[in-house]
Amino acid sequence: MKFFRMLRRSIRDAFKSVFRNFSLSLASISCITITLIIVAVSIIVTFNVQNFTKEMEKDLTIVVFLDTDTTEEEVEEIRDKLESMSNVESLTYQSKASVKEEMRVDTCSACHPFFTGQKQAISNKGRAAKFMEKYGLNQK
Repeated sequence: MKFFRMLRRSIRDAFKSVFRNFSLSLASISCITITLIIVAVSIIVTFNVQNFTKEMEKDLTIVVFLDTDTTEEEVEEIRDKLESMSNVESLTYQSKASVKEEMRVDTCSACHPFFTGQKQAISNKGRAAKFMEKYGLNQK
């Protein structure tokens, strides 16, 4: 019983102190609230940054260009060094000829307007004028 009386008295005195020193209590509660908000925001930002870096690591691609005077032996040596790295998942080598073939443009001089001399008609009307013309709403 003595324990419950002491507990009741302690709680009663605590509430009296809070109301007696209301401004200090309010300042204390505000500081604790702001601190908890800052900690929560920092935890959320940390989680998002970690997630973002994991996603970036999955999608990371590094492209290496070699000089034109690089020999095949040097290319093989560079390829072996890159493959021996622990954080390299895959390696694809493309020669200059294969890249050139891949990047070939599908247009030809027989059909491209620049070579055939055909010019494209470019309208200098605005969107409003085109709308009015399309729906027959000519203003005069």
